[in-house]
Amino acid sequence: MIYFSCFEKNTREYWQFMASLGVGMTLFLLVSWLYPNGHDLRPALTADGNIFTEMVRILYQIDTPTNILPSIHVFNSLAAAAAIGGCESLRKHRILCLASWFLALTIVLSTMFLKQHSVFDVLCGIALYGAVYLAVYAGKTDYSIRLPQRQQNRLQKNI
Repeated sequence: MIYFSCFEKNTREYWQFMASLGVGMTLFLLVSWLYPNGHDLRPALTADGNIFTEMVRILYQIDTPTNILPSIHVFNSLAAAAAIGGCESLRKHRILCLASWFLALTIVLSTMFLKQHSVFDVLCGIALYGAVYLAVYAGKTDYSIRLPQRQQNRLQKNI
């Protein structure tokens, strides 16, 4: 988000990314309000003093398994990876684009391995992103900013 907010000159790509995040998270909140949900998949953790077990215990206390459908972790990860991968100015940085998709995949898998989300939550998060992607990126909405002609000319000279 920082890159798109501060450095990306293409306002269409910025607004598409922000619109996809805004629409998706609003729909998530609406679903959570209308249908409060959760799961009980987490195992009981033993008190063996293992640092990794303690880290998972802290994570379980901070991030409870409530209002998990659809997975907002999955949605936001896919939205960021798609925005980075589709950004004209970042396409030439192939490793960055691949790394963003790899990071999204590891976030999705870690939410299931840590029992934050079930496979169904993840599939619903993917489906939500697919629907939002079609609406925001494939739609005909014009995200360009309308500037007076004098400012447009000045902007064109600086680019």
